[in-house]
Amino acid sequence: MDLIFPTDFVLLSRLRLPIFFLIGPCLGGGDWQMGATLGLERRLGGQCTVVNPSWYAAGHPLLARRAESQPGLFEDSNAWERYYIELAIKTAEQGCAVCWYPRESTAQPRDDGQPYARDSYGEVGELRGRKMCDPGIRFVVGIEEGFPGESVMRKNFNRALGRDFVVHSTLDATLNAAVEAA
Repeated sequence: MDLIFPTDFVLLSRLRLPIFFLIGPCLGGGDWQMGATLGLERRLGGQCTVVNPSWYAAGHPLLARRAESQPGLFEDSNAWERYYIELAIKTAEQGCAVCWYPRESTAQPRDDGQPYARDSYGEVGELRGRKMCDPGIRFVVGIEEGFPGESVMRKNFNRALGRDFVVHSTLDATLNAAVEAA
């Protein structure tokens, strides 16, 4: 498995397909990204690339598995995210953005005064709008019961993309759908 973190750059030709980009709350959501990374690796026998936007502290076990990369080629983490999201949803031959919205952690809630999952709402809204115009956009969505705004998000997906677009209720189901979509 190739594992990419902010703001690493790896040439597309050096990445294992499919490419998965993880979208969802990094602050206050627990480390769902680790479970998603390992879950995708297990499902595909390590034959994939996972782009994980978590800014892990030194010593996190996933950091030891970081792909060889060139740092500093992106002006900021937003440019990095947009580059890899585009690879996952459209540019690469195989890939998928994995959008997971867990309820906020009670053990480690967001504590910086900002709303929980604030950036993630915009990212998934953009993907939904793009898919309305281009059905070839590859992404899946899962929302855990208890996530703030869950019912509105489900209604918006249903109204925008129809009942054929499934919003999953577990991370496991979301990962299975991502592998199928990729």
